[in-house]
Amino acid sequence: EQELLTCKDEALTVTYGKKMIPLKKSVHIYEADLFSNTMYLKHKSMPHYPAYRYEGMPIFFVSSVQKEDIEVVDMHVATKLDIIQSIFFILSNYEEQIQTEDILYDEHGRLKLENRTLYKEEYFDRPIVNDYSRFFCKLSERIGVKGLWNVPRHMSAHVSHDVDYPYEITLGDRLQILLFGRILGLPVKRIISSGSETISTIEKENDIVSSWYFKGGGKSKYDDRYKITNGCILEFVSELKERGCEIGFHYSYAASEDEGLAKRESELVKKSLDIDYLCGRNHFLRCKSAKSWKIYEKIGIVYDTTQGCAECEGFMNGICIPYKLFDVQNNCELNVWEIPLLVMDGTLRRETYRNYTADEALDRINELLKVVLEFSGVFTILWHNTSIHGKYWEAWFEEVYKPTMKVIGRVYRCSMKGTDIINKYNMNE
Repeated sequence: EQELLTCKDEALTVTYGKKMIPLKKSVHIYEADLFSNTMYLKHKSMPHYPAYRYEGMPIFFVSSVQKEDIEVVDMHVATKLDIIQSIFFILSNYEEQIQTEDILYDEHGRLKLENRTLYKEEYFDRPIVNDYSRFFCKLSERIGVKGLWNVPRHMSAHVSHDVDYPYEITLGDRLQILLFGRILGLPVKRIISSGSETISTIEKENDIVSSWYFKGGGKSKYDDRYKITNGCILEFVSELKERGCEIGFHYSYAASEDEGLAKRESELVKKSLDIDYLCGRNHFLRCKSAKSWKIYEKIGIVYDTTQGCAECEGFMNGICIPYKLFDVQNNCELNVWEIPLLVMDGTLRRETYRNYTADEALDRINELLKVVLEFSGVFTILWHNTSIHGKYWEAWFEEVYKPTMKVIGRVYRCSMKGTDIINKYNMNE
């Protein structure tokens, strides 16, 4: 296949395949073996560990046609480093499609960190797909085509909140529920959590426009079920809308693999909260890409932002810009965008995950912000509405969350809601 790219007044021809066509001002990427009928979706197609390296960057698929990594002849350049297949491998979650006995999942059905290729290759701190793009631009420069990497340094930030439990959870509130609700069977008036209101106030002060994802049910022990039509929830949602925030859907624990459940929940959220489109994230970051992504498309999810790692912050998806999900089994693009998640509050704080101090957590957030800025990408952070009160979270809220919002809103001035980010990239497709 050939694609014509125009850079200023120069034309660059890009070719990809087993054989090279030596055209003037052309870049050829030799095709490796992943897409062959004898390899595709078979265990033997998985890249070897450790991967082949070029200037410290892992290349997961390498052609054997050419001896040198890069060869330049006259006005064309060829490389055996198949970044096309390497990008496909990362963005399609290919490693999750290959079911083998040595692949380990945690108790929530998520691929364990130790099994993730990018983590094993110690490349979680940089978006490798973006690095591949820069590598391609450098190839072009070898034949005099310059300017492809003139990317304006202006990133976007997506701040989001999974509303696992919306109500106030003080001791008095719990006693009221126990006495009047469960023992006497009387209706109990609920109030929205002060944490949610505090978060909203701080974000307003820092010009943050965030996305709030509400649940429509759930059937597992991990779901705190609440009535989405409760008056205090509807009132709070109305306030968020007035502030320009985005309201979305927080799919319950089992919804990632249960299309019927996901459909019922999504319809309830959409109707009850009066929203025009669906967007959101799955509870516990649960996702089986071979099945979940198809469910997202069937129920009409515009964008998802589940793709992040609970065990470790960073670029699990190898990219810091939105992209369309892909159905590996049927070889087709899905009509669902993904905004990959980089940072989750619990990842940084919990002893079973990173167990950082507040200072260490803030340093890591700032490091990731700088990397995203380098590629004019999208920085994404999930902070639960409950991660604010109590001995466990109070100091962190002051020392991590507040400074982060100030940096995003006042220093970088880059806060955007999810659909605005998608629209921005959709226009550039």
